[in-house]
Order: sequence, then structure tokens, then C-alpha cells
Amino acid sequence: ILALRIFSQIDPTLDPAARDQIVNSQIAEMTWMGFAVIALPLMIFSGALVYAFLKKLSQMTGEEIHALIKS
Repeated sequence: ILALRIFSQIDPTLDPAARDQIVNSQIAEMTWMGFAVIALPLMIFSGALVYAFLKKLSQMTGEEIHALIKS
């Protein structure tokens, strides 16, 4: 859906330099939006999973969470 929204038809009558510039701008937009749509929610979800794991481990061992993650 994201790629369909970003990448559009390029006029074939344009010169190759103009087409390359349009394609490069579309790829740049896809790159940053891909991070915002895919990587950012994945990082938040992964952080929530690690926190839930540490909370459950804390309950099972009787240790505080900060004691479990001390190096």
C-alpha cells in the first residue's frame, strides 16, 4: 500500500535526467516513510515485549527489574 501510494507513473516523454530525478525522489520518500511505517512501530513493539519479559521474570524471581538489567 505504501509503495502504491508513493510510486506513480512517470511520463515517458521526459528526458532521462528528469525521469531519474523523479525516481530518486520517489525512492527517497519510500525510504523515510518505510522507516516511519515499519521500523518505528517494530521498535516500540520490541521494547514492550522486552519490558513484559523482564516484568514476568521479575515476578518469577522476586528481583526488581532494575536489578535484572544491571551489567
